[in-house]
Amino acid sequence: MSLLVDTPWTTEGWFPKRDAAHDYEFTIAMTTTVRRALDVLLAQPGIDKNRVALVGHDFGAMWGALAAAEDPRVTHVVYMAGTRSFTDWYLFTPKREGAERDAFIAKLAPLDPIVALGKISPRPVLLQFGTKDQFVKNEAAQAMGDAVTGPKTFKTYEFEHELTYQARVDRLAWLRDQFKLQP
Repeated sequence: MSLLVDTPWTTEGWFPKRDAAHDYEFTIAMTTTVRRALDVLLAQPGIDKNRVALVGHDFGAMWGALAAAEDPRVTHVVYMAGTRSFTDWYLFTPKREGAERDAFIAKLAPLDPIVALGKISPRPVLLQFGTKDQFVKNEAAQAMGDAVTGPKTFKTYEFEHELTYQARVDRLAWLRDQFKLQP
């Protein structure tokens, strides 16, 4: 059983129209939304609470890492093409310079997904990245892999940010193996 969380970033044009003055509060609210989605999922009949994976791509991976770091009900995490820090995205627009930029980065630093990834241990994590991703550079992907202190599988694909069909196949195989499911 799965639950797909409807998020603002799936709406075309959301990012440049967002209220950037509230990025910090928005990040906390979205993390809470992911955790409330877990509440809904885990309240369904027949859910095996010992096999709960949080799978996310990009912002979904980033908020998923924050939620999983706070919520021990998540037993496995799949982190696809997320960045180290929300500011990696938020600073695209609006532009911030000097002291304003530094203060913004410092304010959001406690919410950095790279920090959250280090708190997920001992739960297994699958990390998937494209080596040609224009947004998440290879050194950033490696740093996120290095941040995971527990069991991890780190995979890269010769593709861009969207990843590949092979990434999907690998992800499903990893989940089947982790959850000891039949193919």
